[in-house]
Amino acid sequence: MGIRKYYNFGVLGHLDTDLSAVGLEQARDIRTLINQSKPDIIISSDLKRARYTAYEITDPSVIELESRIRERNFGSLTGRPRSEVQQFTETNFKTGFECDGWRNIGGECTHEMASRTHDFLLDLCSRLVETG
Repeated sequence: MGIRKYYNFGVLGHLDTDLSAVGLEQARDIRTLINQSKPDIIISSDLKRARYTAYEITDPSVIELESRIRERNFGSLTGRPRSEVQQFTETNFKTGFECDGWRNIGGECTHEMASRTHDFLLDLCSRLVETG
């Protein structure tokens, strides 16, 4: 949701950045469309950019913030250019460090990210089954 100005420059990770003016305008542009569907709930990442977008498009009472749907945690590579992350990923893979390599820089490997999002999806499905 909303323009990710740092992403547009090839910067990756859990950056807790503000929503840009363009992103704010985009959120306002879709507000009517979203609210026509009268959502029971909107689940948003808890990071500012996503959270501000959610609050801009709908009634805050239907918003649920969820840290498990954040972008990947790149550890010390957070905020670095995509090319640096890609170079680390390739080197990490070739040396066989995989998850340990990511943990060594304070990040999460693909398996950890998948587990985090998988847990979120299982919880969401359970809620849907319980509420009908």
